[in-house]
Amino acid sequence: MMMNALAVLACLAADDVPFPVFERDPWTGFAADATVTRTTTSRKETSEETVTVKVVDREGVTLQVGAVDLPWRFTSFSRMLVDGAKLKATGRSNKLVSIGTRRVKALVREFAPEGGFGPHVRVVTADEFPGGVVEVSYSAEDDKNKLSVTYGFKALDRLKVAGRDVECARYELAVREGTNTKKFEGTYWLSSQVPGLLVRAWQKQIEGREMAETFIEVTRFESKK
Repeated sequence: MMMNALAVLACLAADDVPFPVFERDPWTGFAADATVTRTTTSRKETSEETVTVKVVDREGVTLQVGAVDLPWRFTSFSRMLVDGAKLKATGRSNKLVSIGTRRVKALVREFAPEGGFGPHVRVVTADEFPGGVVEVSYSAEDDKNKLSVTYGFKALDRLKVAGRDVECARYELAVREGTNTKKFEGTYWLSSQVPGLLVRAWQKQIEGREMAETFIEVTRFESKK
């Protein structure tokens, strides 16, 4: 539920980047009773959350998170940039990208504020990738600060998940301030075999001399399509 929990403008904020990001709904294609259980470990504390697809109808998807039913209304990352962050599409092109042994056509779009002053975001998407995103890059700079965000597909990995071999797309994230100082970094494994797509994640946030790590991992899942 990471995408729902954050405000739209946080997609451009260095302090709370909502990754992984999706261009296609991570719950599309999963039928009622599809379920996934993930554990989250942070600061030596571990919690568990189970999410189940309860209803799929014309209105969309209803997810059951624990004992609570939540309507799921998906907004793509590019739509959040336009509707939430008020950026405008400024460029559009195509390029070939690799996923495993395949070469597929990807759409490249660029977004910027009207007038061109402010954050510039480049989004590369292709349907063959889990969630539809190939890579995202973001940069902003003023007289005092410089910020960059890079997030992108790196490789296909096979992970053992709940006793099953699952092919996952591995993504890496880096948020930098100044010349090359990392403030936030993460690695995410996504698979279309697992409801919600997120299989595993590692995140590290640095604030001054303080460092905090978070680990997320699927322990059980049942895919119904």
